[in-house]
Amino acid sequence: ILVLSWTISPFIKKMVSQKMGMDEYVLVSTTVFFIFIWLYYLYRYIFLKKTLNFGVLKNFKIDDYAFLLFVVLNSVLSVIIFIKVVNMTEVSYLIPQVQCIIIALTFIIGYLIFNESFSIKKGLGIFFIILGILFVNMKTKK
Repeated sequence: ILVLSWTISPFIKKMVSQKMGMDEYVLVSTTVFFIFIWLYYLYRYIFLKKTLNFGVLKNFKIDDYAFLLFVVLNSVLSVIIFIKVVNMTEVSYLIPQVQCIIIALTFIIGYLIFNESFSIKKGLGIFFIILGILFVNMKTKK
């Protein structure tokens, strides 16, 4: 479900944002998302008797709040940029190009900053994934 959702989502975002404009799309989709999140937590609270523990925020340090703010601002900015870029080109061309960069940067940042493991097999695997995506999207001269 996750892969299918991530595959179809850019096409739908492009279709809807072209009909209503980027700014309107971001505002409407964020509002609808917010409503569904509230409904989900209301369901969890009413039917599953699950509560949220906001007390954990008392243990946050200033850098924890800074990271939280960064994640939120990064999400908002990435949605706006994504909608703008997805309307400039074909989704089936854009997404593989972006995924190449995401795969490479995830590997590099994970290794250099978060001390994740590195192996030759992992490095070669990522190299061949990126190479394959680049070959698939190479434009041929006619």
